[in-house]
Amino acid sequence: MRRVIAPCFTVLTGAPPAGPGGRSGPRLRPGAATGAAHLRTRVWGMSLLLLLIAGPVVGQDGLGAPPDHATNRDYGPGWDCEIGYRERGGLCRPIGLPENAFPTGRRTGSGWQCGYGYREVDRTSCRAVPVPEHAFLGSSGFDWICERGYRATRDACVAIDVPAFGYLSDDGLGPGWRCARGYVAQGDACDPIVIPEHAYASNREFGPAWLCDRGFIARGDACAPIILPARAFLDDASSLTGWRCERGFAAVDGACAAIDVPDHAHLDRSGNRWRCDPGFRLTGNGTCALSH
Repeated sequence: MRRVIAPCFTVLTGAPPAGPGGRSGPRLRPGAATGAAHLRTRVWGMSLLLLLIAGPVVGQDGLGAPPDHATNRDYGPGWDCEIGYRERGGLCRPIGLPENAFPTGRRTGSGWQCGYGYREVDRTSCRAVPVPEHAFLGSSGFDWICERGYRATRDACVAIDVPAFGYLSDDGLGPGWRCARGYVAQGDACDPIVIPEHAYASNREFGPAWLCDRGFIARGDACAPIILPARAFLDDASSLTGWRCERGFAAVDGACAAIDVPDHAHLDRSGNRWRCDPGFRLTGNGTCALSH
């Protein structure tokens, strides 16, 4: 290790030095010389301290030839220790790499990280991740995932019991299986769906597991035919009636009646209602009056 030798300074506390021709410097008022000398002493003392602090540094910013396991920096002065080494006392010393770990090159922390399939233990070693039967390491290397057809318990992968007429699913929640079309889950089994006439299986998880054919509407456990009034058409979105009136008509008592649009009004986007034109407002008698 190199020694840092600080330069010596003589701190002057007396009167200012004489000027050219042996004449003394400018005269100061009484008490000013003592204050000025004290100020110079403080300034020179701080300068000495700064020189000691900012003197040559031995380390990763060190000057001169790099030590073993170090290389000069590409930009600027100084050198850096190679990966797997850190500067201590002006030398590059190994970081103490545990088994199944690799150096990271970071200047903070331990300087190493466990390899794929290993976990750090007490910041001193790397322990293999225990992978149970019918499982494989996840992409991170820190956990494991069960194979298809198995479900994770605390420390193991157990087989998923798929019932008859069922199949494996990739759902993260639930039993891990679903029923085939035409069957519905009842506990741990898949029971056949009782489909009424004019209906088909939908396998919905909530409500009836069947839907009525087009032109029919659900009435209890059966599908009743939809009776279309004049000026109406089938509409699956109308769950109560199954039909909707054409534009310019509105449903009234199971029929489609023509809409009487008052002055200064127009049909709205649905075509089955009207609204006042801009600048007009609805009055109590069902007309549109000029807004004030």
